[in-house]
Amino acid sequence: MNYWVLSAGGVQLVLCGIHFFAGGAEYRRLRPGPARADAGKAFDYWLTGHGVFHMVSADLLLGAVFCLLMGAKVMGFHFWLILFIALLHAFYALFWLGTLFFSRAGWADYFQAQPQWLAFLLVCALLLAGAWMNG
Repeated sequence: MNYWVLSAGGVQLVLCGIHFFAGGAEYRRLRPGPARADAGKAFDYWLTGHGVFHMVSADLLLGAVFCLLMGAKVMGFHFWLILFIALLHAFYALFWLGTLFFSRAGWADYFQAQPQWLAFLLVCALLLAGAWMNG
């Protein structure tokens, strides 16, 4: 068993649940009025954002499944898949931090209030440790 990769899969599974249920409910509260021609583009933009939001849920779920299978040795260890999932999470963290910086959202307010970047880096570090130990 590769406990590092197994742990990364477990963290991703927890993150997926939080993202899907708590984050999804929060996102639904932001829904503008009904989709109508006279409502402008607000609903269209919201719908696109909601779809993209749940693409991250899919990434977290698929990453969790493959990490759990590889960590438990149900399937063989695939270095390049582990590296891809680790880099995906590293880029999620970097892009989130970049979004905070470039949108001038109030770095101090959101840096700590929305620490998903830290969870993404944790998964990345666990996967890199698992790849190193499998080595």
